[in-house]
Amino acid sequence: MCLLEVQSLSKRFGDTPILKDVSFSINKGEVIGIIGASGSGKSTLLRCLNLLERPDGGSILMNGTLVGQHARGDKRVAMRESEILGYRAKVGMVFQSFNLFPHMTALQNVMEAPVTVLGLSKAQARERARDLLARVKLEERADHYPHQLSGGQQQRVAIARALAMEPQLMLFDEPTSALDPELVGEVLQVMKDLAKNGMTMVLVSHEMHFIRDVADRVIFMGGGHILENERPEVFFTTPRTDEAKRFLSHLQMAA
Repeated sequence: MCLLEVQSLSKRFGDTPILKDVSFSINKGEVIGIIGASGSGKSTLLRCLNLLERPDGGSILMNGTLVGQHARGDKRVAMRESEILGYRAKVGMVFQSFNLFPHMTALQNVMEAPVTVLGLSKAQARERARDLLARVKLEERADHYPHQLSGGQQQRVAIARALAMEPQLMLFDEPTSALDPELVGEVLQVMKDLAKNGMTMVLVSHEMHFIRDVADRVIFMGGGHILENERPEVFFTTPRTDEAKRFLSHLQMAA
């Protein structure tokens, strides 16, 4: 049950290659953790999956259908922005910064996209938003503005906002890196609950214990390449590449 397939993806910024021949697949209900040293291409890969960055080469297929471009014989033609927005509605993304609308309450932040993008009535969107805020344990903060919420609460609102579009895939780009240590656990718990309920997820994170416990597979990146793609119990105990061994040894030294 392959949901997303990435084939020979490449991305450059100027003359600098960031992603080099990246290929992997994501099955429905699977949780994939992407790890690696700073600059290895993790966040760029995630942004390419959501088409916030346009890949320079390769293909992304969702449910077997090419996304981001159309095949025209042996050529590829970029999709229109309206088509890309339709794809993004199926792929939720949670960033390091919360990116909430400061002039809207938590409830209004979660309601916004279902009304403006999906065309739900305000009553329908409000009901969905209240259910999602309850799911992330913030029903009592529905009428609070972002500045009245802690960082962990704001990130949970951001997760609820992404879920409001009923995505097929959720992407998390270092969702806890901007949080104080005591707030990290509440966000990770929401993500763990999503995984238990079968949400397909790809997460870039430095929370190694969380990835080891929750991920079905670990993708280790280095220099823009996928160097290892293994089950966590294999990767964290018997890494194959020298790069992975060094990465894990540094983590142990820092622990």
